[in-house]
Amino acid sequence: MTFEVITNVYVVVVNIVALVFCLFRFIAQPRRGWALVVVTLLCNLLSNYYWAVYMILMNDYPGVSSFLAYFGWNVSYAVMLWLVLHFRNGGERVGFHPLMLLSLIPVPVNAYQFTLYLPYCDDPMSLAITIWQNVLCTAVACAAIQIIVVAIIKKKRKENTIPPYVPIVMLLFIALEYAMWTSSCFEWQSEWQNPYNYLSLICFTLYLALAWAIKRSYDRLGVPVSNSISKRSQTMLQIAFAVIVFVCCVGGYFLGGWMRDVIADGSVAEEGSGPYTLIAVILFIISSVIVAFAVAIMLVVRLGQKSAESDELREAKTAAENTSAAKSEFLANMSHEIRTPINAVLGMNEMILRESVRVRDDPTATQEQIRETLDRISTYSENVDAAEGNLLSIVNDILDFSKIEAGKLELIPGKYRLASLLDDAC
Repeated sequence: MTFEVITNVYVVVVNIVALVFCLFRFIAQPRRGWALVVVTLLCNLLSNYYWAVYMILMNDYPGVSSFLAYFGWNVSYAVMLWLVLHFRNGGERVGFHPLMLLSLIPVPVNAYQFTLYLPYCDDPMSLAITIWQNVLCTAVACAAIQIIVVAIIKKKRKENTIPPYVPIVMLLFIALEYAMWTSSCFEWQSEWQNPYNYLSLICFTLYLALAWAIKRSYDRLGVPVSNSISKRSQTMLQIAFAVIVFVCCVGGYFLGGWMRDVIADGSVAEEGSGPYTLIAVILFIISSVIVAFAVAIMLVVRLGQKSAESDELREAKTAAENTSAAKSEFLANMSHEIRTPINAVLGMNEMILRESVRVRDDPTATQEQIRETLDRISTYSENVDAAEGNLLSIVNDILDFSKIEAGKLELIPGKYRLASLLDDAC
């Protein structure tokens, strides 16, 4: 087995490991960052798998169209740009700084690399793919550098910012891609001397670093783990995806081997590599099945999250309606309770005035009658004092209700007399 085949197998293994980890994290924490990295890894797997298995079986590059051969990788570059911009952390609001000119460095580098690769564009499709890859990779590199520079500026200004883990990893990935493409433009005496294979090992190891970077970013942001899907359902989805990946990868290898043997035995008598092209197409379809199943799992998780959010909103609405009803009932009761001591105060005050005026205007009132009147007035005054106390207690209760809503109520222990409480209640 040649070094290049070993490199391709390693890339597929790392790709699958990183994909499984990121998809499992998305199931437990359905955030856009995890979704974007899963899509990125799926697009890479779409091309990496059938490319590596075909090389193992045929010891040659897949003889398919340029569009199909690079489809997965080409789509992944667009998702990478979205992923980098997703973790920009408000970097566009710091204003201009001379260090931001560093973000233009990838432009001349890209132009030089494009001139090296241009002679190998044999047809319009190859030229279009080369332009697409160079433009998107340059955009990813420029965006990543700008975000890193902004993070450095904000750190110097002592502003709160999250370290740009994802942009750093993506910048390293694109830099290694540039180096790989450049090394492929030169002739090497053997594949063991070709830097492309060594750069591939380092470059695609960054799949794992990218998964770590996203996890680290969400940990620093304090993003909680979602409970939209039960642990049992999460485990079932994880097991199902692991089984599908294993079956498709192993099954695709054996299916491709069987097709190769059938063609080699003369079942398909045709010169050239044309018949073997079907093997590459079948392997591409198998990798597409893995991608489709992963996308289905992501949709299930997303729908579960939406359903859980709807339930939470519904519960919050019900709680708000119950709170509003309870508040209305409380205020209605309080308005009734407030009238009771006020009526007592008004009634007792009227009795006091009536008794006082009667005694004052009665010149024939004896000392004994005046004393009895004063006793009644004293009783009325005590009733007024009790009613005032009840009124003050009700007003305090209303104020306590407001403090409870604001979360500022403090419980202060105090002594009370049970006999007095029962007397006030009566």
